[in-house]
Amino acid sequence: FMALLSVNIGVMNLLPIPVLDGGLIVFALLEVVFRKKMHPKIIYYVQFVGIAIIVILFIFGLIGDISYFKNIK
Repeated sequence: FMALLSVNIGVMNLLPIPVLDGGLIVFALLEVVFRKKMHPKIIYYVQFVGIAIIVILFIFGLIGDISYFKNIK
């Protein structure tokens, strides 16, 4: 179970959401392809959007869990 959980967390961390490691890999690949450093403000705003995506997913999951446990009775 612990190995499955660890692999799952590793795969989720590689998603191309800007805040996660997958997003940082995408930024590095873009810099290699275009041979130009990205402006720090652009990286900041993209990572802010990534945080918003993660928060929205967290809230969506939390609402789903609450509704599931509310209907168990």
